[in-house]
Amino acid sequence: KAMRQRLRRGWKNWSLGLPGVISPPRGRSQAFLKKKRVGEEREIKVGLLKKMEEKKRKLRQEFLKQRDSLSRDEIKSKSGKIENRLFALPEFQGAKTVMFYVSFRSEVATGKMMRNAMKLKKRIAVPVVQGEKIVACEIKNLRKELTRGSFGIREPKKEFRRRVNRKEIDLVVVPGVVFDKRGGRLGYGRGYYDRFLGSKSTKVTMNRSHQCVLIGLAFDLQIARKIPLKKKDVKVDKIVTESRIIDCKNRP
Repeated sequence: KAMRQRLRRGWKNWSLGLPGVISPPRGRSQAFLKKKRVGEEREIKVGLLKKMEEKKRKLRQEFLKQRDSLSRDEIKSKSGKIENRLFALPEFQGAKTVMFYVSFRSEVATGKMMRNAMKLKKRIAVPVVQGEKIVACEIKNLRKELTRGSFGIREPKKEFRRRVNRKEIDLVVVPGVVFDKRGGRLGYGRGYYDRFLGSKSTKVTMNRSHQCVLIGLAFDLQIARKIPLKKKDVKVDKIVTESRIIDCKNRP
């Protein structure tokens, strides 16, 4: 009777109560194995993420070095060609409100682009860093309204910060250190644009329901074969370089 009771409780073996002979209950054993398996899976995921981040770090380092090797004259010339291709896009021509990044260092220069877009009666917005996020603010006069802000990048002065509703943005010009033909991009690693473009509120208002287009600007030397991406990483729709326009939609 005692043996039957023990077996009903889930004990695999019973041998006179001797230590080291009794097996643990089935339920407890399964829970232990499940916990162990979850722990192992977590370790594998952490390891894969570390490898991915290391690959991204090396890509940033490699492509930043290449981009920084461009002279001012080369940046100016190539940026002019990129501007011509961007302004010729039907998506840009049809956009009423365009969000530009404010270029710095060796990025594709956007200052002249913004001034010329204003001449075309476009409403121009630029990013402003607020804590861990960016918000879009309208700009009307670059020389008068911009000042050095977060990370040394120019932002609108506090008295000129006119918030722009995300629903009103038709096109976002996205910066990046590296792009690939699928629309993948790597920024500087802080994640501001991924959070801005990937937030729930932005997805509802900007992700295809509003038909907001994401355009990456890059020099030819910034296009990589393939960038390691996570699910939350936001892809651009097109990339404009000095020599071509890359349509990233429906690419594997």
